[in-house]
Amino acid sequence: MSNFKDNKSASDNFASSSILGEDEICASISSYLCKLFKRPILTSINTDDIEINSRNINEFKHTINKNIVDLVREIKIYSMNQIHIKKKSCIRITEISFYNKSFDEFIITKSYEELRDIFIYCLNSSAIVKNVEGQTFISKVISKLNLDTHNELSEIIKSFVPKLSSNLLICYGKILYMLWIEYISQNDEKKMQNLEEVIQKTFCMGSIKLNPVIALRMRLILHSFHTNRDDVRVNKLLLRLYDPIIWRYLSVANWKVRLNTTALLAMLFPLIDPSLSTGVYNSELDNQFSIIQNLLVDSHSEVRIAAIQSVSRILTLYWEITPIERIHEILSTLSTKSIKDKNSSSARVAVINGMNAIINNPLSQNIMKGYLPNIFAYLHDLDIEVRYSVALLILKISRIQGFDYSQIISKKQILSRISKEFIIYQVRQSTYFMKYGKLCENSNILINDIFSNDQDSVFESLKVARVLAELLNPSIFIERAKEQLKNCYFFCDLCPIGMIGYFCSLKIFVDETIGKNIQNSDLLRLAVLIITTTIENYQKNKITYNKAKILLASSKEILSIVFSNQISLVESNQEVCYISNYNDKKRRNTTQIAIKYFTNACNDDFLLKIDPNDKIWVSILQLLQHQTVLNSSFYPKFSQKLISELWNHSLAVFRNRLDEKSARTKLGTIILLSKNWKLLDNIIPILVDNACKLLSNKLITDHEIINANLEAKLIPKDIGAFSLNTLLNILIYNEIRVYFSNNSSLISCIEKLANSILNTHINETSLEIELDTKQLTKKLLIYCLAIIKNEKSFYELILIIFRKINYIANDINHSFDQFLLLFEILGTALSIPNSNLSNEKKTLEEIAKMSEDLLITMRNILEMSDRSELFEIRVRQGINTYLFALKQIIGSSNFELVSLSKEIESKLDIFPEISK
Repeated sequence: MSNFKDNKSASDNFASSSILGEDEICASISSYLCKLFKRPILTSINTDDIEINSRNINEFKHTINKNIVDLVREIKIYSMNQIHIKKKSCIRITEISFYNKSFDEFIITKSYEELRDIFIYCLNSSAIVKNVEGQTFISKVISKLNLDTHNELSEIIKSFVPKLSSNLLICYGKILYMLWIEYISQNDEKKMQNLEEVIQKTFCMGSIKLNPVIALRMRLILHSFHTNRDDVRVNKLLLRLYDPIIWRYLSVANWKVRLNTTALLAMLFPLIDPSLSTGVYNSELDNQFSIIQNLLVDSHSEVRIAAIQSVSRILTLYWEITPIERIHEILSTLSTKSIKDKNSSSARVAVINGMNAIINNPLSQNIMKGYLPNIFAYLHDLDIEVRYSVALLILKISRIQGFDYSQIISKKQILSRISKEFIIYQVRQSTYFMKYGKLCENSNILINDIFSNDQDSVFESLKVARVLAELLNPSIFIERAKEQLKNCYFFCDLCPIGMIGYFCSLKIFVDETIGKNIQNSDLLRLAVLIITTTIENYQKNKITYNKAKILLASSKEILSIVFSNQISLVESNQEVCYISNYNDKKRRNTTQIAIKYFTNACNDDFLLKIDPNDKIWVSILQLLQHQTVLNSSFYPKFSQKLISELWNHSLAVFRNRLDEKSARTKLGTIILLSKNWKLLDNIIPILVDNACKLLSNKLITDHEIINANLEAKLIPKDIGAFSLNTLLNILIYNEIRVYFSNNSSLISCIEKLANSILNTHINETSLEIELDTKQLTKKLLIYCLAIIKNEKSFYELILIIFRKINYIANDINHSFDQFLLLFEILGTALSIPNSNLSNEKKTLEEIAKMSEDLLITMRNILEMSDRSELFEIRVRQGINTYLFALKQIIGSSNFELVSLSKEIESKLDIFPEISK
């Protein structure tokens, strides 16, 4: 409350209601506080009867202040009383055990109101509710209160249902259970009956009629009653609570109610009075089984799922008391009808998981054998979760002693499924690559993390393959190398793609419930074994090329796992050391031995024995070119001798423009390996020098230099063609172009090459070699420009092309092919992304100025009547590329080029179909 200003201006303004407003506020506060503390309300002051002067204002102020002071004093007294009451009702957890032991003495010292406050306080304390002694204490306190406390207790617990954890709800249920037991021990029939009525009305009916999510939480509150049904007293209580209500709700129209009731029946089964005679008991049991079987074919899928889960739980727990006829009827329904539920994949998953639970009962295993083949057939289901569940079921059965799963599903069928999962994985990986421009990383993926994010969806199918792989691991990862190879060759014969998929799936980590992750040392040992023996057996004609290709592809998958599992290999005193996060010295030593074996086996001496003409090289180089292998710091570094042998062998292929797939694979691997090991830094200047000499028709006399560097055997007339083709195929790779653009010495070489190629096209130098020089050098020039796109020479070359095009435009009929080729180069060069051309104002102004005559020339070309349709398409494509690139560059410039933009737009009017 603000103070009144005791001055003339305040009294003059009273009539304008500024003071009157405070009067009303004070009166309202006074009235509210008086009602709160049950005091007589302060009589309202009628301002209409007050003479407006400063004395009345002071009296009004004094009256209000006096009442408020009194009320504030009472607020303090009230607050102190509340604190005192709270302290009296506050119970420490450490004291509860003592109070339980001397509860009678504790009760004597407390009034009814104090007990009620203690009850409220404890019920709102999660720490006390979770404590077993606290639960006992609360139940004892409640037992000393009147019947109305039961309703209050149920309302408090019900208010907690939507927001508390499952464990806490179970703890509140234990309080109800202990309270009921307390009434039994006290032989208090009245209170016990009242409590039962409250439980039935609030929690039992809530478990049936409420939303399924809330109903599930209601069942958690009744958990203590359901799990203690072995107690005869509890069993009779459950009959009193549920028997009058549960059966009629199993057939109501509302599917949510049927769902809740079905789930509840699974917890209560068998809901029969044990005192009944044997005949009557069996009859009641049979009736309940009939009801459950009818629920298996309910019209709503969620009810069917609940019925499947219920019947699976019942068979798992009560197999002994279930009539054999009923067992066969239920299993038959599950394996022939429920498993074929086309409308709900979740229902199919529920059947498989139910079988997984039933098989835990040893008594069920002999009968279950006859129904499992129908379930195993769904290993090929369209839904990933169904396949995964079947894979887990097969894995569990394989570990049951005396249960031979191979009689139901063979290794060939398992490999066949793995192959299909592997193909799905490859398709998704390719789709991911097309979408994001990179492969989805797969390092350290746990099987439980699948579906955790968008990237992991790529590996969904490998989850199934990884579980199935556990069935094959005992046959592959054994100590005897001979047996390992024998089984690998056997699997390769059974299903080649399945074998590759099997090793690929091992990149998914599993937990102990599924199996064991294969150690890197074992993987590396097996990879070396497969690589070396495969090559040797292929050279001896013991295995076919296709089989060797599959085995080498399998070893590639193994190596990709090894080199991506956070292994660091370093050279130390010419020996290989293994740096691991593990403290297990034995494991580290084992891996060291395996790596030494690997580097000693897969080396130059071994690989140089292979005939360069042999097509097995393609598979070997594909293995080396794998991303994780190639980027490894210590994959066996092949010497320059091996690379030069492959360079030299590829010469014949260069002359054919690398049309052969195998030749491309060889060359790609050689180039990337050379870049990785810094060999290109020495080779590129030599290749550029010889290519420039070829383009300028100079005689190549230093062919001994390139022969010496590559240990090649080339004659002078082959050097130029070799150099030109080699440069083209090196610069194809974006990785190489990025590497060159960051190397100043190599940039100088590329600038020299670009100038030489451009001079060739401008001067129309004739080349006497067996290839289409114009198209080849056009591609090579574009790659060169992409490398030097941020250099000054790039802008100079662009202007040179422009000037030459405008120069030869005057005599277009005599130089038409040259004109069109240069125009295509210009459009492609301007389209190179991330260049700084948009920041070169003078260059852009000159380009725009020259564009006017250029576009008029292109329009004249299109109007020529003696040109073919194919020619017209080529011209229009060139114009489209050029104009689009020019608009993009001007649009992204950092300075105002309004006039240039308008000028470009005006040129588009010449080509209305392009401007659209």
